[in-house]
Amino acid sequence: MKSLFHFTACVLACLTLLSSASGADLLSIIKDRQEKESSTWRQESLAQEHEEAFIRLWDELRNTDTPISVLQAFSFNAIKLGELSDAVSLNHGIESRAIGHATRSLPQQQWNSWLGQLQTLGYSLYQSEWHHKQFDEKPGGQNESIFSFSLHVEHKTSQLRLIADGRIKVLWLKEKNNKGIFVPDTIEVTELEILQRKGQPLFKRLGAFDIASQKRGPVLVHDLDGDGRSEIILPAANQIAWNNPETEYSLKPFTSVIVNAARSAILGDFDADGYTDMIVEGSIYPNENSPLASGLFLFQGTNKGTFLEMPKLIDAGSNLIIQGDTTMSCGDIDGDGDLDLWIGHYKLPYDGGAMPTPYYDANDGYPSFLLINEGNGLRFTESAATRGLKEKLHRRVFSGSFVDYDNDLDLDLLMVSDFSGVDLFRNKGDGHFEDVTAEAIEERSSFGMGHSFGDFNHDGFLDMYVIGMSSTTAGRLHQMGLAPEDFDDLTNMRIPMTYGNRLYYSQGDGTFKQPKVNDQVARTGWSWGVVTVDFDNDGNLDFYVANGHDSNTTSKDYCTSYWTDDIYRGSSLKSPLFDKYFSEKLGIKEDNGVSWNGFEHNFLFMHMSDGSTRNLSFLAGVALENDSRMVIADDVNMDGKLDLIIDSNPPNWNPQTQGNVLEVYLNQMPSTGNFIGVRLQDKAGAPSSTAAKIVISTGGQIQAAANVNGDSYESQHAASKHFGIGDNDQVDYIEVTWINGSKKRIDNPAVNQYHLIEY
Repeated sequence: MKSLFHFTACVLACLTLLSSASGADLLSIIKDRQEKESSTWRQESLAQEHEEAFIRLWDELRNTDTPISVLQAFSFNAIKLGELSDAVSLNHGIESRAIGHATRSLPQQQWNSWLGQLQTLGYSLYQSEWHHKQFDEKPGGQNESIFSFSLHVEHKTSQLRLIADGRIKVLWLKEKNNKGIFVPDTIEVTELEILQRKGQPLFKRLGAFDIASQKRGPVLVHDLDGDGRSEIILPAANQIAWNNPETEYSLKPFTSVIVNAARSAILGDFDADGYTDMIVEGSIYPNENSPLASGLFLFQGTNKGTFLEMPKLIDAGSNLIIQGDTTMSCGDIDGDGDLDLWIGHYKLPYDGGAMPTPYYDANDGYPSFLLINEGNGLRFTESAATRGLKEKLHRRVFSGSFVDYDNDLDLDLLMVSDFSGVDLFRNKGDGHFEDVTAEAIEERSSFGMGHSFGDFNHDGFLDMYVIGMSSTTAGRLHQMGLAPEDFDDLTNMRIPMTYGNRLYYSQGDGTFKQPKVNDQVARTGWSWGVVTVDFDNDGNLDFYVANGHDSNTTSKDYCTSYWTDDIYRGSSLKSPLFDKYFSEKLGIKEDNGVSWNGFEHNFLFMHMSDGSTRNLSFLAGVALENDSRMVIADDVNMDGKLDLIIDSNPPNWNPQTQGNVLEVYLNQMPSTGNFIGVRLQDKAGAPSSTAAKIVISTGGQIQAAANVNGDSYESQHAASKHFGIGDNDQVDYIEVTWINGSKKRIDNPAVNQYHLIEY
């Protein structure tokens, strides 16, 4: 397999062949790219050549049944490492060890002998990741790299699992070997922490739902039949997984019509009759002989928790034209007692040769929509431009929520967008908004993908965790100081945009600040879905983040081509010239099996007894290597511990011919704290449970949550909230505040159970 450096050369060669048919402009782009490869980006090309050894190692480890043999075949002269510290005990039987300063050097033969002993003892490498963080070209020729690595090791006989996270410094031999790749001279382990745990993983895979090709879509969770257990609704697949204690789940269609597509969907009582309805944005065939109908459809709920067989087409006016993927949030923004609708709209980059411009503050996508409910859920008026949202309507939105973030009993709007980040709009009190992003948030930049709310610091205010994309390539380019002239704005925004996930603590007055702990949960990769809940009921919120963009057949990464070329090409306008240029580049990427942020494992950040936050995903059994998207946390079996529902697809996935899978993982942590739960239920004539805020007090310590939708990625959680309370066996009170200001309080509620609280 060719290196990414040669992959780029292959792209240019193919485009050169096309240039005779495409004119001088395409040839000019090719020549400019070639010139920059040998000048501006020469050191990055050299870095890619050096990392080829680790790309091959990563690929071979993934594709072998004998990983120890692969590691033994990896060529170098010596490895330097220090001694492991004594074990430090953490939560859930986890032990931590760190490595000290390198004090000994092992030649490869001795290293291989040690690996062989591990294999004999029954240890095996289950998963790994390798990322080229830094590259330094040395005058003497012995260049130097820094790689981060993550190794997931298991010993099945003793049920021991280990996570080894660290960094290595690699000094390279000056010349390539006979296979044409650079080989390490010495490898020094500069950082290493090993987390280990014996016993069954913290989560157990209960089962999976196989989704047919082209039927991937939103995942909604809700207690439809009122028995306390949440169903899983898959609108694009026309399925409800009914949660039955005896049979676990049983799949049944929710409608007799043919669902052709469901890009987004949302649950809520839109017609105010007390029953849960569902709005789907997509297309259907009413029957086999009917023409395709597209738009917004209302599936009205019944008193049995089902939906009426025939959906009704919603009248949203002629301005509602959907051209890309969508996301939805609902809430009563104008205080008239019915649920209004926000539809965020996404436009793919590269479409027709157009690129998000600028990549850090793009506002050149398809328009989003604010739909005002006229009272029955069947007629909405599009009002975004007239209600204060006009200036940023063309963001490339991935998630958005109506939420009362400033505690004034009206619903504001949080918008999270790719190629721009976070935007906040304050509700003036009458359903009209003003953009307060600049004064409300310190740093808004990110490739925004999803978000989650939670009271992370126990002050009674809703904080936010916004997930985005971190990039090894952007960091490496910054470290090497590589950038073209006359593009300072693009260069200066590389690091802010690729910081990753941002944690925002509410100050209670409508403003947010990023805490120092943000660095511990910032970098997870290319992130999509997210939940922030208390998995072990210790009173601290944990983070589960779904990762992985486009895993193909090799871990070679297209990311370099994006950061050294694509962001400097094209504009917001479609261009046949750049359409040809990008189409050929991306086509060759696929033909060569090149990934884009591929094979990134999901993260489970949990609070530890030493005050740190650690990634325990492999110890927990949920470090999925497949590209994951939607994530929901729910107490599936009503045992007081929150479980995980995760959507993912395998590497080299073809969505046109292959399906994906929705997996359910049961939380089986052997020791957890106490909990208390709150279930909300809509009722005719009462304020909607949507956006209701729940506060509990335990020994004077406050925890807050809200029944918010539109968060995560294409997901909706149940109308219930779960609070871990640790060793406490009493709760002072539960207080629910509906968005109209009405309150209900329960003093001294029983713990370790869910409480149904109605208006």
